[in-house]
Amino acid sequence: MKRHVDMDSKYSAIAHEKCPKTNNLKRKNGYSQVDKMAVKPLKKKNSEILKQNDVVSNCKDTVNQTNGVFEENIQVDRRRLPVYLVRSRLVEEINNNATLILIGETGSGKTTQIPQIIYEAQLEDAGTIAVTQPRRVATISIALRVAAEMNTEVGNIVGYSVRFEDVTSPQTKVKYLTDGMLLREAIADPLLKKYSIIILDEAHERTVNTDILFGIVKLAQKERIQQKLLPLKVIMMSATMDVDTFQKYFDNCPVVYLEGRSYPVTIYHSKIKHEDYQYAAICTIFQLHATLPPEDDFLVFLTGQEEIETITYNIKQIAKEAPGPPIKVCPLYAGLPSVKQLEVWKNPPPGTRKIVLSTNIAEASVTIPRIKCVIDTGVVKER
Repeated sequence: MKRHVDMDSKYSAIAHEKCPKTNNLKRKNGYSQVDKMAVKPLKKKNSEILKQNDVVSNCKDTVNQTNGVFEENIQVDRRRLPVYLVRSRLVEEINNNATLILIGETGSGKTTQIPQIIYEAQLEDAGTIAVTQPRRVATISIALRVAAEMNTEVGNIVGYSVRFEDVTSPQTKVKYLTDGMLLREAIADPLLKKYSIIILDEAHERTVNTDILFGIVKLAQKERIQQKLLPLKVIMMSATMDVDTFQKYFDNCPVVYLEGRSYPVTIYHSKIKHEDYQYAAICTIFQLHATLPPEDDFLVFLTGQEEIETITYNIKQIAKEAPGPPIKVCPLYAGLPSVKQLEVWKNPPPGTRKIVLSTNIAEASVTIPRIKCVIDTGVVKER
């Protein structure tokens, strides 16, 4: 095994250097690195390393487990996040600029904290803060987390809107929604008049919906100025993105770089080529399972529902005779019902290891508690 310094996801990972090519699978490409010289850095006031994840939880208040395996205080965790430490400077930048590109390292807390910082500073005026996400599960889970941090019910100050499910009210000021839902709203209202600030998160993913939204919000900004309506502020956020391209498209808008990663990450790669990456993933799971404590949960990246179901069955069968603590397997993919998707954020029984089998749906904007080891097969399904 050799040490690797680059990071391809928000977790530590164990991956293969090469994987066999198939008709519908391709190697994942690393994102381009941000040139720190081209952006304005915001340094955190101290170098304190976070000791707990910025976890998306279905809890509504502080979560405490009496067995002491996992204990979290939401407000304490929030104050430790790098974004929170520079909130006054962020408020100044957002207030002074109609369009802003915000590059925040993974784990900085930008997705959950930036909307709260804007709301607390009352920068949204009479409008609503919209935060787009490329995936449904991220939209729901983040809204639940932010509602818990703000000590409110989902659907009140904080709400979310996904396909077939709208949990908002007239009192909602922070609204998380998929990019497809915002695009749908733009069909009826091209100027998006109900929103005063629109945050386009995970901008680097460049989905069709997100790319169209870039054009819509840029045009809406100009039209609202010409019609002397409530000005629209646009913020694009990402951990890694092609800054120059986005900056040029949005008329050389300022770029802010948020420094500070929550956790040190060590990545190991397989020294040999594995023709069957599913078998290699299962072997790695049980090698680690036999040596690591039960409170260390695993996240395994696979390509789709069929693979996840197959490996789920294999793990359950092998676990009956394998050494180590009991195992709880949690699948996570786009076609899974929302109720079952949220099972991923529930803590397993004491002494039980949780193994999350997921597509790349868990690669961005979603943080799962207790994950200590990630097994990345290195392949993704191409549509």
